[in-house]
Amino acid sequence: MNKQLLNSFLFYGVSTGLSRFISLILIPIYVRYFNTSEYGVIDIIQTVVSVIVIFGILQLETSIQRYYYETRGRYRKMMISTVCFTIFFISIVLVIVISIFSKLISTALFDIPSYSTEIIVASLIIPFLNITVIFFIVLRYLKKPVLFSVLILLQVVTSAGLTLLLVLKFDLGIKSVFLGQLAGYIIVAIVQLYVLRNNLVLQWNRKILKKMLVFAIPQFPARIGSASVTYLNRFVMLSLLTTSAIGIFSVALKFASVMQLLNISFSMAWIPFMYENLKKSDHKEIYKTVFEFVIQITFVVVFVVSLFSKEIIQLFTVEAYYDAAYLLPGLILYNALFIVKAITDIGIVITKKMIYISYVYFIGASVNVGFLYLGIYFFDLKGVVYSMLLTNIVIVFLGWFFSEKLYHIGMNLNKYLLYLTTSIICVVVLMNYNFNDYFRYSLALLSLLFMIYQNKGYVKKFFVT
Repeated sequence: MNKQLLNSFLFYGVSTGLSRFISLILIPIYVRYFNTSEYGVIDIIQTVVSVIVIFGILQLETSIQRYYYETRGRYRKMMISTVCFTIFFISIVLVIVISIFSKLISTALFDIPSYSTEIIVASLIIPFLNITVIFFIVLRYLKKPVLFSVLILLQVVTSAGLTLLLVLKFDLGIKSVFLGQLAGYIIVAIVQLYVLRNNLVLQWNRKILKKMLVFAIPQFPARIGSASVTYLNRFVMLSLLTTSAIGIFSVALKFASVMQLLNISFSMAWIPFMYENLKKSDHKEIYKTVFEFVIQITFVVVFVVSLFSKEIIQLFTVEAYYDAAYLLPGLILYNALFIVKAITDIGIVITKKMIYISYVYFIGASVNVGFLYLGIYFFDLKGVVYSMLLTNIVIVFLGWFFSEKLYHIGMNLNKYLLYLTTSIICVVVLMNYNFNDYFRYSLALLSLLFMIYQNKGYVKKFFVT
């Protein structure tokens, strides 16, 4: 039961996490090759692509996850194929539109049309990225852990290797980043297509697509809201700050993605685990056990990693990026809250009332916009982080509130609030004050011992069948 979740986390999640970790290795190259302003340009273009990707996939990947176990044989193959054909076609249309208006986009973002080529190259990633997302989900549900891990690492190693080659050998500048990523996604998509050829058919079915869209589209506004929370700050920053400031912020966010790795890893294991255990009579107790285990582990990890923000930034970057260390603790907590949210949204997911996720994210986006301007005005770059933290706190609480109303699980909110409040205080202090090494090492050790002591019961449960 719980051992099943842990095994899924280790096999599927960690391989995904390691792939992101390998990508972090490129940061020391980037910060030495690109100045803070150029790194800011890379981040803005990647942000634009990340937003447009959402319109190419239309949340249809969630439909495959929802109906995979309820379908069999040729119908399942038709379902997967219909989704693949649909998102690839939509993504290609989006690439064409972006290519036509690339100079206008470049001018709107950077006041010059010079980055139109970079925008076009980056947009070509969209169809291949979306297809690989669907194929990785299928591999996950086929329970092919070794193949899943190999393909994840193939994508990362290929992208990283080609990017380094283009940056260091051919001196292609910013374009090299996107060309390397594009090559990696194309190669993996081709390999995935070959591996999964027996799980696909050359057929597109309108009725199946309609069924998939009925489940996916109500979640789409939520995805837009989520994107607003995640990416809107870049455009606000671009209007109020410089691309250099965005470059520093982006580097801090890259290192904070350590928590995002854990989030991706956990989600890869959690979603199938949640659906598989839903029909069990004691499923609520299972979910509560996982929730308490996760919040305790997550918030202690946030604190321990935050204690060494300065060392992390100084070890992997150059002096121009050192200010990123003061942003890192808050961004680590911000990403950690997504792990908690994956569980607290369970009632909404179970009852299929996905419109509530849209409500949550649009309220969160409103909070983000409202406090982002105030945050930047009073606290400069730190204000961006404070606004993001406040937004995610609101999102997690509202998700929990609606979930419990729709499908009562009985998760321990008081314990969550205790850990959250403690983490917020610690993170804000670490963002504004420096402590000597001895004190920080002592705190880290005490935190880890506390985590082990508090979770000894849950650890036993995870290893006992």
